[in-house]
Amino acid sequence: MLTGIQDRDRELRLHRENLEQLVAERTAELSKSKEDMRLETAARERLEKELQSAQKLEDIGQLAAGVAHEVNTPMQYVGDYINFLTRAGLVTRSTRQLATPAGGGFRQGARASQT
Repeated sequence: MLTGIQDRDRELRLHRENLEQLVAERTAELSKSKEDMRLETAARERLEKELQSAQKLEDIGQLAAGVAHEVNTPMQYVGDYINFLTRAGLVTRSTRQLATPAGGGFRQGARASQT
Protein backbone atom coordinates (compact mmCIF):
# COMPACT_ATOMS: atom_id res chain seq x y z
CA MET A 1 0.00 0.00 0.00
CA LEU A 2 2.87 2.36 0.79
CA THR A 3 4.35 1.66 -2.60
CA GLY A 4 1.03 2.52 -4.28
CA ILE A 5 0.89 5.86 -2.45
CA GLN A 6 4.50 6.64 -3.41
CA ASP A 7 3.78 5.75 -7.04
CA ARG A 8 0.70 8.02 -7.04
CA ASP A 9 2.69 10.85 -5.43
CA ARG A 10 5.41 10.46 -8.08
CA GLU A 11 2.80 10.52 -10.87
CA LEU A 12 1.14 13.59 -9.36
CA ARG A 13 4.52 15.36 -9.08
CA LEU A 14 5.29 14.53 -12.73
CA HIS A 15 1.87 15.80 -13.83
CA ARG A 16 2.32 18.97 -11.78
CA GLU A 17 5.78 19.58 -13.27
CA ASN A 18 4.39 18.91 -16.75
CA LEU A 19 1.51 21.33 -16.13
CA GLU A 20 3.90 23.97 -14.77
CA GLN A 21 6.02 23.62 -17.90
CA LEU A 22 2.95 23.90 -20.13
CA VAL A 23 1.77 26.98 -18.22
CA ALA A 24 5.23 28.56 -18.53
CA GLU A 25 5.35 27.88 -22.28
CA ARG A 26 1.84 29.23 -22.82
CA THR A 27 2.63 32.30 -20.70
CA ALA A 28 5.71 32.97 -22.84
CA GLU A 29 3.64 32.61 -26.03
CA LEU A 30 0.99 34.98 -24.70
CA SER A 31 3.62 37.50 -23.60
CA LYS A 32 5.17 37.41 -27.08
CA SER A 33 1.74 37.80 -28.70
CA LYS A 34 0.96 40.73 -26.42
CA GLU A 35 4.24 42.44 -27.33
CA ASP A 36 3.64 41.82 -31.04
CA MET A 37 0.16 43.33 -30.74
CA ARG A 38 1.56 46.33 -28.87
CA LEU A 39 4.13 46.94 -31.63
CA GLU A 40 1.52 46.52 -34.37
CA THR A 41 -0.84 48.89 -32.57
CA ALA A 42 1.92 51.49 -32.22
CA ALA A 43 2.78 51.14 -35.91
CA ARG A 44 -0.88 51.44 -36.91
CA GLU A 45 -1.34 54.55 -34.77
CA ARG A 46 1.79 56.11 -36.31
CA LEU A 47 0.50 55.36 -39.82
CA GLU A 48 -2.91 56.80 -38.96
CA LYS A 49 -1.27 60.04 -37.78
CA GLU A 50 0.78 60.20 -40.97
CA LEU A 51 -2.36 59.63 -43.03
CA GLN A 52 -4.19 62.39 -41.16
CA SER A 53 -1.29 64.76 -41.79
CA ALA A 54 -1.24 63.86 -45.47
CA GLN A 55 -5.00 64.40 -45.71
CA LYS A 56 -4.67 67.81 -44.04
CA LEU A 57 -1.94 68.80 -46.49
CA GLU A 58 -4.10 67.61 -49.37
CA ASP A 59 -7.03 69.68 -48.07
CA ILE A 60 -4.81 72.75 -47.74
CA GLY A 61 -3.53 72.21 -51.30
CA GLN A 62 -7.06 71.96 -52.65
CA LEU A 63 -8.07 75.09 -50.77
CA ALA A 64 -5.04 76.97 -52.10
CA ALA A 65 -5.82 75.84 -55.66
CA GLY A 66 -9.42 76.99 -55.28
CA VAL A 67 -8.37 80.38 -53.93
CA ALA A 68 -5.80 80.77 -56.71
CA HIS A 69 -8.46 79.96 -59.30
CA GLU A 70 -10.94 82.43 -57.80
CA VAL A 71 -8.28 85.16 -57.74
CA ASN A 72 -6.84 84.30 -61.15
CA THR A 73 -10.15 84.45 -63.05
CA PRO A 74 -10.93 88.14 -62.42
CA MET A 75 -7.24 89.06 -62.71
CA GLN A 76 -7.06 87.39 -66.11
CA TYR A 77 -10.24 89.17 -67.23
CA VAL A 78 -8.91 92.59 -66.19
CA GLY A 79 -5.53 91.92 -67.77
CA ASP A 80 -7.09 90.76 -71.04
CA TYR A 81 -9.42 93.78 -71.08
CA ILE A 82 -6.48 96.16 -70.54
CA ASN A 83 -4.61 94.48 -73.40
CA PHE A 84 -7.69 94.71 -75.63
CA LEU A 85 -8.11 98.42 -74.92
CA THR A 86 -4.42 99.01 -75.52
CA ARG A 87 -4.43 97.17 -78.86
CA ALA A 88 -7.64 98.89 -79.94
CA GLY A 89 -6.02 102.24 -79.29
CA LEU A 90 -8.78 103.24 -76.91
CA VAL A 91 -6.50 104.33 -74.12
CA THR A 92 -4.82 107.67 -73.63
CA ARG A 93 -1.14 108.10 -72.97
CA SER A 94 -1.65 108.43 -69.20
CA THR A 95 -3.93 105.39 -69.14
CA ARG A 96 -1.39 103.41 -71.15
CA GLN A 97 1.26 104.18 -68.52
CA LEU A 98 -1.07 102.74 -65.88
CA ALA A 99 -2.27 99.85 -68.02
CA THR A 100 1.11 98.46 -69.01
CA PRO A 101 2.32 97.66 -65.49
CA ALA A 102 -1.14 96.46 -64.49
CA GLY A 103 -1.46 94.20 -67.51
CA GLY A 104 1.98 92.78 -66.87
CA GLY A 105 1.18 92.33 -63.20
CA PHE A 106 -2.01 90.45 -64.03
CA ARG A 107 -0.18 88.16 -66.42
CA GLN A 108 2.52 87.49 -63.81
CA GLY A 109 -0.13 86.75 -61.19
CA ALA A 110 -1.92 84.44 -63.57
CA ARG A 111 1.27 82.52 -64.36
CA ALA A 112 2.19 82.27 -60.67
CA SER A 113 -1.20 80.88 -59.70
CA GLN A 114 -1.03 78.23 -62.44
CA THR A 115 2.26 76.77 -61.16
